[in-house]
Amino acid sequence: MAMGCPVGLLADGNRRLVSWWQAVQDCPAELLAHMRRFAERHNARPAETWASESPRADRATLAEQGAWLWYVQSAGFNGLHRVSQAGRFNVALGKDGHGAPYRLTVPEAEVWELSPSLLACDVKHHEVGCVPGLFASRSAELEVGEGDVLYADPPYLGTFSAYTSGGFGLEATAR
Repeated sequence: MAMGCPVGLLADGNRRLVSWWQAVQDCPAELLAHMRRFAERHNARPAETWASESPRADRATLAEQGAWLWYVQSAGFNGLHRVSQAGRFNVALGKDGHGAPYRLTVPEAEVWELSPSLLACDVKHHEVGCVPGLFASRSAELEVGEGDVLYADPPYLGTFSAYTSGGFGLEATAR
């Protein structure tokens, strides 16, 4: 998303990813406080923190959910996000070229810079391929003009499609 975007839509089938964007949009100070907590605990005891950290979505605040997503994306193997069919995150702890767990640094300036840009955006969770009116068919016409940014990250058909517990089927990929 371009900085200073007057209006936008961010939608994804992964509720935790959406929680990150919503927290950046709505509560950046609280989000950053939780991100700092994750980073401090991880940098002190990475394996112990990795094995124990997973807030229950039904009990966690938006900022806690967003910070957890940042944590697992930053500390996990190659920044992967993968869940089991039961919806549990299942990526190994990431390690640097010397076999040591990654050290984390909270991107505070970037969060503060991005937050105002998201205020005019509609940030929503949608099931895979079901954003109403968007990509409903291959021939869907979108009103995109000069200076507009359109980014669509489709599933990787034939390789990995377990970004959400429901995965991606052929029908969603075609959309």
